[in-house]
Amino acid sequence: MIRLSVGLVALALSYYPAHAQDDSAHTIAECDRLAASDLDIQKPALVPGIPTTAVDAKTAVPACEAALAVAPDDRRIMFQLARAYYLAKNYEKAHSLLVKADALGHLLATNNLAALYADGNGVPADLAEARRLYEKAAAGGVALAMRNLGDLYDRGRGVPQDFAQAKICYEKAAALGYPPAMASLGFLYAEGHGVPANFVEARKWYEKAAAGGDTDAMANLGPIYENGRGVPVDYAVARDWYQKGAALGNFRAMNRLGVLFALGKGVLLDYVEARRWFEKAAAGGNPDAMASLGTIYEEGLNVPIDRAVAHSWYQKAAAAGSKEGADSLARLDRSSRPQN
Repeated sequence: MIRLSVGLVALALSYYPAHAQDDSAHTIAECDRLAASDLDIQKPALVPGIPTTAVDAKTAVPACEAALAVAPDDRRIMFQLARAYYLAKNYEKAHSLLVKADALGHLLATNNLAALYADGNGVPADLAEARRLYEKAAAGGVALAMRNLGDLYDRGRGVPQDFAQAKICYEKAAALGYPPAMASLGFLYAEGHGVPANFVEARKWYEKAAAGGDTDAMANLGPIYENGRGVPVDYAVARDWYQKGAALGNFRAMNRLGVLFALGKGVLLDYVEARRWFEKAAAGGNPDAMASLGTIYEEGLNVPIDRAVAHSWYQKAAAAGSKEGADSLARLDRSSRPQN
């Protein structure tokens, strides 16, 4: 009996550590599945990662909290939990973890920490600190940070506006195969920012970005064909690009589809279909779509005229930054005043 008991004890001692390791590995794997980033150049090769749009904070937060409990010093798990906290709008907790992960050398955490300072989420806005952190992450090879740094120079945020420097940053990120940076290069050429306007070059970069799945590039290719910029006008090709972008959730592309139907460009004029696309785009926060919905209700385009609904849409558009919405709101308000 004594020998049997000793054997059972030995068996238990050999089993429970291995069992605990299996449980820990499963817990970490669950956090990886739900919150690992596809842009994390330091993650294990067997962890594919997912884009931000695919992260469900409600499930990722508890999963990664559990993972951090079993791996409290793992910088990648810190980053992934911070990513989930950010999406849950718990910016203070995200900041705390990103500071720790950055100190431990996690480069994508450094980029995300910079974003908190750039936008003033969970911390006072500090563009100088944002730039320092973006530069640190970019120096470590993070394409997202290179593109974000380029955006600071492109828009003159915390630095003098410098399109040439923005272009350098975008080119570095594009060389690493990052589609959003390719789209940004396309925009520089389309708008002639720091380079002569060149729609052929713009289209080249937009097409590269679109091939990589960038929906903004898809939305930007549409106007090139819709307006004949460097190519013959082709509403069918424009619509195709807008449809591709819209299918992947791009609200600008949805709005432009609405415009095609509202104006009958390459399609039968159809205010019902136009309104459907405008409503989808407006639900995603697109201010131009909101302004267009205001026009539909003000003018009664296949709906009863409803100035109150029109006023509401113009108001939403103006609040979202639409000049057209603001102008239409002011005009509607003036016309509603009693005449002396």
